[in-house]
Amino acid sequence: MKIVDETRAELNRYRQAIDTCDAELVRILAQRFAITERVSQLKARAGWPAVDEQREAEQAQRIDDLAQEQGLDPEIALTVWRTVVDLVVQRHQES
Repeated sequence: MKIVDETRAELNRYRQAIDTCDAELVRILAQRFAITERVSQLKARAGWPAVDEQREAEQAQRIDDLAQEQGLDPEIALTVWRTVVDLVVQRHQES
């Protein structure tokens, strides 16, 4: 029974760490969307397109590099980043 209790306690510690990471992700996403909303408004006032392909290509490379530095599969990082960017562009186009 001791191994079960130890395993359960360790699992709970990992789950708490995951919950902390998730809360931080949500905080960062909220911050990022607030900033991109301001960018969207600025671009709209200037009559600029929602998408800056050169900037996105540079950022994709940056995300790839950052992921590798952190030991994260760049495909995972790029998929998450691309999803966020697509949502930002969608919101910009709906405005």
